[in-house]
Amino acid sequence: MEACVRELHSYDVPEIIALPVVAGATDYLNWLHDVLNTRQQA
Repeated sequence: MEACVRELHSYDVPEIIALPVVAGATDYLNWLHDVLNTRQQA
């Protein structure tokens, strides 16, 4: 993903960072977990 951002972004130094998810709405976190697990199994 980083390579794509660097190739397509107009900035010389685009903001590319990763942050841990430390909290969030329970229903959203459950949905995110389900979506990511589905994609990993595909």
